Amino acid sequence: MLRDGLNRQEVEGIRIILRLVCREFSIVLLDVSLSNLVIRVFIALTRYRFYSFIEADKALQAEYRDAVEYTAAKRLTEAMEEAYDFVIPDDEVIYYAMHLRIKQN
Repeated sequence: MLRDGLNRQEVEGIRIILRLVCREFSIVLLDVSLSNLVIRVFIALTRYRFYSFIEADKALQAEYRDAVEYTAAKRLTEAMEEAYDFVIPDDEVIYYAMHLRIKQN
């Protein structure tokens, strides 16, 4: 998965963006949690290239919509959209918010 330089650059770019977003929203992640989330985002970027998106159910949307993790995830997706030239659906924002909450220290 990380054989070529481009993939390594993407992973490092994702790591930088995630660290900035976590710092901005005072979200504390262990190094291993950050690394796991970086890989999840990298895999999601691969899915986006094939127009494959997740769908969050209504209960999950309601649970996260007003959470700080949602705001952080929204900022993360905005940065990812800018960096990688994608439009990321809101259901994916919910997915990132869920992972930010689960992986917090």
